[in-house]
Amino acid sequence: MTVLELKGEMHEWIARFHDKNLVLQLHSVLKNFVQTHANPDFDFEQSMTPEQEAAIRRAIGRSDDESNFVADEVADKRFEKWLKI
Repeated sequence: MTVLELKGEMHEWIARFHDKNLVLQLHSVLKNFVQTHANPDFDFEQSMTPEQEAAIRRAIGRSDDESNFVADEVADKRFEKWLKI
């Protein structure tokens, strides 16, 4: 598997969790791992193109609008072909 495929697989695993406590536990583990192993000199924002940064800012802006929210069940149905639930 490529690095990108491995990351995708991990994302699929995480997407299966719906219990907030489990997500918080996993978040803590991953945060500690990243803080321990990540390159401290890497600046994610500086690695993005202006187009990527603009797309992220648009997505963040849309996430503030509750009319864009989707129930877990609806999202699961939309993405089940990739999640293999």
